[in-house]
Amino acid sequence: MQMALDQGVAMVETKIANRPDVEAEAPPPEPEDDGHVETVEEVKLKMAKAQETMNAGLAAADQRAAQAEKESAMMPAFGALATMTDTIHSMGHSQAQRQVNLLAARLGVAVQAGDEKLGPEALSSTMIKRARALGKSEKEIEEDMQEVE
Repeated sequence: MQMALDQGVAMVETKIANRPDVEAEAPPPEPEDDGHVETVEEVKLKMAKAQETMNAGLAAADQRAAQAEKESAMMPAFGALATMTDTIHSMGHSQAQRQVNLLAARLGVAVQAGDEKLGPEALSSTMIKRARALGKSEKEIEEDMQEVE
């Protein structure tokens, strides 16, 4: 989980580092008026060039958006990973709690807070100590423990 998160962060940092500056470029300075009156053909030619420039800018913006969408699609779904991790953790915790409850019920002892955090051997010895404290004989404890296995 942590490795996937680190990879995702690294991808985002790489993307930011490789992204070209998107600052607006200053328009070229207007030429000084030389007194020339433009003809209709000259104006149409200027407009066609301006249209080409605008179309090229739109195509570049569309290409950047498509690239960003492609990169975004490759990013792992961190929300889903977190949910999956939480689910796995809950399943493991509930299984440990189930084992504690089963062993406690077999030996006739009470479950205490933190029992589910004990390892199998530590849990068994703790539960056996509690059963002895309740006055169970070694034979009764042994029989109860055989039922668990």
